[in-house]
Amino acid sequence: MATDVMQQTHPLPESIETRVMEGEVIQAGQEVYLSFKGENQAHVATVYKGTQNYPTVGPNRIRLKLKFDGVTLADEAIVKIVTTEQGVGDYNTLGAFTMDRNCYYYTDNYGDKQRWQVTPVQSRPDKTIHFGDRVYLTNLSFSTQRLTRDGNYLTTAEVNDSWAIEQA
Repeated sequence: MATDVMQQTHPLPESIETRVMEGEVIQAGQEVYLSFKGENQAHVATVYKGTQNYPTVGPNRIRLKLKFDGVTLADEAIVKIVTTEQGVGDYNTLGAFTMDRNCYYYTDNYGDKQRWQVTPVQSRPDKTIHFGDRVYLTNLSFSTQRLTRDGNYLTTAEVNDSWAIEQA
């Protein structure tokens, strides 16, 4: 028996809520890519080493780990976003800090500045988050601000920008 599979073959307008319904539930320990609003060339990408390790936004996507309690990623879960990029050493956990408007990777010891609440654009009945789902990532230290892009870098702002979680 054939199974209907919905595939996104081209970007849809931002006003249309899109998701890949057949994506698997995200499990603890799996690596992911984050794509800005599901755009093809706007992923969390390679680090720019300035005064800090700044993740960029571009086509050269980097594998990330979402560290969270539990076995599967669920609505409103609290995660830490950790890069797997070589060369950053222990400065690998994404945070929003008051010292700089851009987010950057730093050692994992800054509490809520490095914790993000995952809220799906469209919740599923079982409250799980699957690969392909679009989510808002809200920083716990700046509780009204979500992760967004600022040109080629990441920042937080009071916006409704979403990220697609893709399987790495």
